[in-house]
Amino acid sequence: MNRIGPKNGTFEGRLRQAFGAVGGHLLDGFTARYRRTGLRRRVEGADEVAAVAHQIVARSRFCLLVTETSTPFPGARVLQPLKDGNFTFRLGTSAASRKVEQLRANPRCLVVFTDHSRGAQVVCECEASVIDDQDLRRKTFLRVFRAFWPQGPEDPDFCALRCTTSAIEVWDKRGGVAPDPFGLASARLLRGEDGAWRAVDRQQDA
Repeated sequence: MNRIGPKNGTFEGRLRQAFGAVGGHLLDGFTARYRRTGLRRRVEGADEVAAVAHQIVARSRFCLLVTETSTPFPGARVLQPLKDGNFTFRLGTSAASRKVEQLRANPRCLVVFTDHSRGAQVVCECEASVIDDQDLRRKTFLRVFRAFWPQGPEDPDFCALRCTTSAIEVWDKRGGVAPDPFGLASARLLRGEDGAWRAVDRQQDA
């Protein structure tokens, strides 16, 4: 019979399993220090938060693309994006894929980046569009894509997508992005008509 360890294998469970009651005291000290450092290293300006988000995106090789579907559940898949700067991304996929069908029906989507080593994340609210420009299609076509589209970027089944971000949500305690209430909310930025980012709270953006 398989048995699940304490706290289902979490850091807390492993610490208690290794050190017993002492592990609980160590954990209490760790969490208190985690909160103190998070509250001390505050980054609040829109440009500073955007800079932290850029770093998270730059460190992330893959992203999660989330789309609306015809079912009660969203669709999600891991993809390797090309990053054009200022939170604009290009993706290569099959023209016959469900994601393309879903984005044609509703181009609004989420592109999510995570840095597991830091417990950091960036959620980009995007609008997707199909790239028709042949030169940009070729630039979107990665060499490894020939495993799927041997004809190259001219393959009729190859589809290049552009995702343009209008809002981002960021959490990175080590990077100083940990707004109140600490650990329970992300920093939110909206892109203005001039392309500049401004910080908002959820009530302002409702």
